[in-house]
Amino acid sequence: MSRLALLAACLLLGACTPSPPIVLEVGSPSGDVVYARRAVEPGDRVIYRFVHSVSRTPVEETWEVVNGPSGAGLRLRRIVYQASGAGLPSSPEAPGATFERTADGFVVDGLDRAIGLPLDLRVTPAAENAITVGGETIDLTRLRGPSPGAPVSLVRLTLG
Repeated sequence: MSRLALLAACLLLGACTPSPPIVLEVGSPSGDVVYARRAVEPGDRVIYRFVHSVSRTPVEETWEVVNGPSGAGLRLRRIVYQASGAGLPSSPEAPGATFERTADGFVVDGLDRAIGLPLDLRVTPAAENAITVGGETIDLTRLRGPSPGAPVSLVRLTLG
């Protein structure tokens, strides 16, 4: 097939149309303030870290950026935590997932759970909330709200 015919077929089928960029945004629940915006692609990992409110130990959730028929989304793939107890898994929790104790703590891996978006995250200094994307960590506890110097207590995570 000639290059011209291949290009015409590609354009006709829409296969050459680039996907629109996906942007992970951390903003105010009202949408009027954007604290952070990062370009992401399907397959990228987003790490959400926080200190569990009951066990007072660190928890790390790994979310994967996906792009499906209804648009961009996040899927929970992995959870690592230090102590068992209220609100923390004690088994794989899903077919195909694994649960084990490692040097890093308890690890639930192989999950495939949708993270509903938009996702509102409560932010408190005691929880040490942070998101890591593309190797860069966004410390949610350092964000300041519309009132001068006031810390943010709630952020909304979106993909668009």
